[in-house]
Amino acid sequence: MLLAVQFGALAGRRPEAVEQMARAVAQHRGQSERVGPYRVFVRNLLFYTRLPQEDLFDEAAAVRFLQSPDRVLLVVRPADLDRLEDLSGVTTRKLTWVLYLNTANLRLRSFLAPATDLLETVVLVSNR
Repeated sequence: MLLAVQFGALAGRRPEAVEQMARAVAQHRGQSERVGPYRVFVRNLLFYTRLPQEDLFDEAAAVRFLQSPDRVLLVVRPADLDRLEDLSGVTTRKLTWVLYLNTANLRLRSFLAPATDLLETVVLVSNR
């Protein structure tokens, strides 16, 4: 059932959320801004943007990234963003958002007892 959904119902829906986010990064990025995904689109965003990206493996790295004296772009879930803003003392500027269905998180129980939180919001923010 999961394979049928992943390769049937969800296949071919373009542009995918990561492609939409990559397009937004390209629109909002100047020449030298660093881009960092935090706990979302970590490998796929690199593929679609074809830009170098920061490896934000943990909260401390993401906080340092936001505190950069230079303008940076962060791709993050809203709940993670709230925490990073609190820890860093930086109020970010929200540039855009996409809805994302993480098919890796789909389980049989997702269809037997559907939850309303299957779709996640992912935001693109800048620290300046």
